Amino acid sequence: MKITGIKNSCLLINFGENKKVSDLLKDGKFSIGIDSKFTDYNFDLFEAMRKKIMIKKIHILDLSTINALMDGYAQYIEQLTRWNISDNNFPDPRHLYDDFINSLNYWYNFLKYFDINKIYIHEDPHRSFDFLIYILAKQLKIKIYIFSDINTGYRTFIKQNIEDSLLSVKDNFPFSNRVISNELRYNHFKSQFISKNTFEKIYDLVKKIPKIFKYHDTYIYFGKEAFIKINPARFILWKIKRYIKTLIYKFYHKIYAKSFSVFDGDIVFYLHYEPERTSNPLSGVARNQLYCIKMLRKSFPEKKIYIKEHPSQLNLRNSHLNRQYRDKKFLDEILSISDGIIEKISNNSQFIVATLNGTVGLEYSLKGHNIICFGNAWYNFLPNVYEVKSSEDLINIKFNQNNPDKIKKELDDILYSKSAKGSVFNKSEKIGRDKEVIYDDTELLNYIKWYFSISESL
Repeated sequence: MKITGIKNSCLLINFGENKKVSDLLKDGKFSIGIDSKFTDYNFDLFEAMRKKIMIKKIHILDLSTINALMDGYAQYIEQLTRWNISDNNFPDPRHLYDDFINSLNYWYNFLKYFDINKIYIHEDPHRSFDFLIYILAKQLKIKIYIFSDINTGYRTFIKQNIEDSLLSVKDNFPFSNRVISNELRYNHFKSQFISKNTFEKIYDLVKKIPKIFKYHDTYIYFGKEAFIKINPARFILWKIKRYIKTLIYKFYHKIYAKSFSVFDGDIVFYLHYEPERTSNPLSGVARNQLYCIKMLRKSFPEKKIYIKEHPSQLNLRNSHLNRQYRDKKFLDEILSISDGIIEKISNNSQFIVATLNGTVGLEYSLKGHNIICFGNAWYNFLPNVYEVKSSEDLINIKFNQNNPDKIKKELDDILYSKSAKGSVFNKSEKIGRDKEVIYDDTELLNYIKWYFSISESL
């Protein structure tokens, strides 16, 4: 069905079934949704990603505009192919460039066709199509607002640029409940990799039986097309290949990883799981973690530098289901530029933590460690967090002794002032086998009203 005659509308992406937040954002305006049920016209996520939404394509981007958007090309292609069908069947670069410019033009026509003048997106754009919408909005000066989850409870803050931190929020939110604890409750691994008893395993298996006979909507890239529907046999084979590659990687990691004594002043680089939005787009050009380690080695030749793998990279049960990026060659290169791969740290010390922008940086900053972040960390305002972009930045760091209590107080003050308790998807951290807690969303709704009243007045 083709929709016509729409003027002055807003676009909501990934707001799911959250009616209260959606209604606030629409504010009486005509609304278009992608995976946002409570909009005037909502399009299925895969229909959008496959560019199947019926629109008139009467506009064409000029080459100078495409050239202005080329900074986003590499990130787009990495997001597009993160579920590539096989490392032995990688797309031709010419096809990828064609996809980039044709997709840019499709979403340009989409924005024009629906006369979009405001865009709201939940989570940083990391599914390729939403990243193109983001860079087009910036180029066309369409206002775009990103609802970003921060895992201190959970809380949410709103930003206008991918690289923004909490300090980018203007003014201070006056209605925050300062009695609620901001204790870091990042229990990702316990909640994601929790063991199940026999009954739970059988129940899960029974639930999956109907899916065996259905074609699956996937993010997989194959035959010059992304987000394809795939038959069950091929989908299972794709997953098996990924499992095998992960098992091989785990085998070599177990051989290479050792227990080390790490001392004050040593550096431990905590790898991010990849591919994931914390590396692309949140880390920008710093998403190549090997290169970041080389920068550390160049800047601190006298220091011991150790590497710690992310548990999700080694776990068959992680929910991302991307192809396995890493292999023995990756580990060999890690060893060539570091002092070892850590399985376990065998002592207590105030070592320096390096990461892109991961939660591990926040965890250790609250313990008083000095933190180096190569990416865009939302907690970069803390006094012991050093966001770096060059070797010169690294060399100029003056590492200090830190008071964990003062750091925790500063974190609390900023969290209460710049964010709100709650999440668009109404999620709370699962602890052990406990069910998710449904919380009062009053603070989040008040924050949204406050934020847009402030932003409109500036």
